[in-house]
Amino acid sequence: MIGIFDSWSGGLTFLAAMQVRFPQYSYIYFGDYNNCPYGLKSPEEIQYFTILGVQHLFDAGASVVIIACNTASAWTLRKMQTEVFPDKRILWVTIPGAERAIELGIQSVTVFATQQTVNSRTYRERMDMLDDTVEIEEIALPGDLVLKIENLLPVKRCHSLEDFKKILELYTEHIWNCVLPEWGELTKEYFSDYQPKECIILWCTHYPYLQSHLQKLFPENIIIDPSEESAKALARYIQKHDVQISHKSEVIFL
Repeated sequence: MIGIFDSWSGGLTFLAAMQVRFPQYSYIYFGDYNNCPYGLKSPEEIQYFTILGVQHLFDAGASVVIIACNTASAWTLRKMQTEVFPDKRILWVTIPGAERAIELGIQSVTVFATQQTVNSRTYRERMDMLDDTVEIEEIALPGDLVLKIENLLPVKRCHSLEDFKKILELYTEHIWNCVLPEWGELTKEYFSDYQPKECIILWCTHYPYLQSHLQKLFPENIIIDPSEESAKALARYIQKHDVQISHKSEVIFL
């Protein structure tokens, strides 16, 4: 099974991108709702809870785990890959989004993320490795934005396939089409004061829920959803490394 870890419902944007594109795979999702949000925690707390969550997924039978929380990835991934789980397959959603910007020939990027994610400087480091000439602006949005997004979702805690199907109804043609006026009002409240650069990277997996409204707010900008790019990249990774994934076409929530 493909394990997906997130602090709560942001990782569902990645799960949706995978499940719609590759319904033949089996997925197991763990959202750490009891300890969210991670964006307001210390790096030490983030590491502690992320390691516990990833271990939970491996114990449940995951062959590969994707950390779909960028805050968790920024502060924990290297430690897990080199120290805690050196013999396991652990990936994240950052690299494909950065690679996509380079593929498009982007020369200036605005990254919207949580404060802790910006503090980690992980995205800037990754982009510099790919192309250090790209101009990068990182903007930390208030932590309560994620909470307000959660409150607008039709399900407050996604713990079953039935819950996920209610959220998946908002996902059409590979974009989150949250049409209620409240979604547009929330987007304007938190983003309208900014003048982003050529390309916008949504470096929090909660932010794609606002993508259709962000595109209306910034019609001239390219918007990259790392969850979408990561879904494509993971499929290539599974084939290249011959990762054994169950083909039961099921989605399990822990």
